Amino acid sequence: KHKPYIVEDALSEISSLITFYRKPIQNYVLLHCAAIEKDNKALLFIGPTHSGKTTLTTYLINNGYNYISDDYVAISSNNLNVQPNGNPIHLRLNGMKILTDQCKNMVLSGKYIGNHDKRFILVPKNIIDKAIEIKSIYFSSYSNNAILQLIKSKQIIMKKIIDNHLLPPELTLTYLHLLYRFTEYPTYELRYTTVTQAKKLIENNEV
Repeated sequence: KHKPYIVEDALSEISSLITFYRKPIQNYVLLHCAAIEKDNKALLFIGPTHSGKTTLTTYLINNGYNYISDDYVAISSNNLNVQPNGNPIHLRLNGMKILTDQCKNMVLSGKYIGNHDKRFILVPKNIIDKAIEIKSIYFSSYSNNAILQLIKSKQIIMKKIIDNHLLPPELTLTYLHLLYRFTEYPTYELRYTTVTQAKKLIENNEV
């Protein structure tokens, strides 16, 4: 039997249980990514854990973008619109250090929780509360060299999406066809050394 433990952030704990331990939500796809909004369109940032999604999202929503979701995003299987979520952001200590070092004037309001894997929890104020269309998809990560490159191969896009998708117990052919629809959106490989550099690359690309 597992020993009981104290939950410091009940809402986040419930959210994790719902996301990772139940069957897929009917009529929705769950992607392991973050989503922000600009000009009524959604930008998705997909990548594995520790790739910097949360840190980049936190920076962007404090610099001209609006918040949709972090860590996972629910997307309608009917029209592929991104659904509003507004779950609190869980920023690792390394992410806080990056933002502190690179963004001297940025002030974040929140609180620390946890002992071994301490996180800084913040609830964004500029949260989108309606479903919106996807404009672009970015596979983002930190790198020593900055790169922003269009991914033309649908096979590569599909593989990257599957690798970062919260897969259902049974990955049916119908579900694979649904995921394949994401390859119709402009999709980019984004590598950056600082969050300010990432913002410039994104803004130049989205003009």
